[in-house]
Amino acid sequence: MAAKILPLVKFATKVTIAGGAIYVAYDSGLLGDGKEGSVTLGRAKAAIPPAVEEWVKYFGFEV
Repeated sequence: MAAKILPLVKFATKVTIAGGAIYVAYDSGLLGDGKEGSVTLGRAKAAIPPAVEEWVKYFGFEV
């Protein structure tokens, strides 16, 4: 019984993750027009360096 359900659960998980990624991309403006994408890229460029710095400190790596 579990052998029949496991592939279905794996497939549902993959579809959910893919759908979530598409939703986040659409919601953040990556799938919009050029202006909206440019604004989103600017926000990402501003947000990524502090996040990377925080994770580097957390894990103790040197960049």
